[in-house]
Amino acid sequence: MKPFKYFFNLVFVMILLSSGTVLSSNTDLQNIITDIENASKVEQLYTCRMNLKRISSSTATDDPVTLALWCEAYQKLAYGFSNRNHFKNAADTYESFLFFKEKYLLAAARFTIDSLEAVHMQIKNSETSRIDNLDATIKELELNHNKVTSLKVTYTTWGTIISIILVIGFGYYIIKKQKQIKETQAQLQSNRLMVIKASDDLVDASLIEAGLQLSRDIAIDGISVLSELFGESYENTDTNASISIKDQDVQNSRSELLRFIES
Repeated sequence: MKPFKYFFNLVFVMILLSSGTVLSSNTDLQNIITDIENASKVEQLYTCRMNLKRISSSTATDDPVTLALWCEAYQKLAYGFSNRNHFKNAADTYESFLFFKEKYLLAAARFTIDSLEAVHMQIKNSETSRIDNLDATIKELELNHNKVTSLKVTYTTWGTIISIILVIGFGYYIIKKQKQIKETQAQLQSNRLMVIKASDDLVDASLIEAGLQLSRDIAIDGISVLSELFGESYENTDTNASISIKDQDVQNSRSELLRFIES
């Protein structure tokens, strides 16, 4: 629909731009056509024919609208002469009609061709501009697509690298923690063994101390008994020298034993 719209708009503009002479001649032609239609006598037709020749001599145009009026005027004038049996005048007038008809057809064809070419050029320019805009849009979309693809590749690469780093770091953290757990377990086991050994040593020391205390008590009781026994020997054998020497040895042994136990 747009080409036809452009065509009619162009026709309308060209008609408005026609000269004042053309508009004046068109008015005169319309008046003559009215006179031909209203003519009741053949003399009036001759007058119309003279007026047409006068206008044609002073006006030369290729405007399709004006030529169409010339064709209409000479055609109606020829029919008027023919209806009144003025066949020679009718033939001459019809020849003039054919002349203007040819000019009209040529002018109309040329005008149509020019109009179509103008419309075609306008459509071509419009479509060319539209195609250029589409090409620019396509290039912009391709550029955006390339940017998005590049960003996608970059993000994928960095994401892979970061994932690998996180996996390695997490693995190192787990290994480190496992090593610390093993070291802690080993330390706990060592401390446990040390505690058990210390406990055993403490038990042994306690037993030894208790044995020594028991031995000390027994020795002291034995010394007491010996003292009592040897004391009675002193009272019963004061006159015997050999027994006194022996008692002295026993007394010395008892003193050494007491010093040893107390130490």
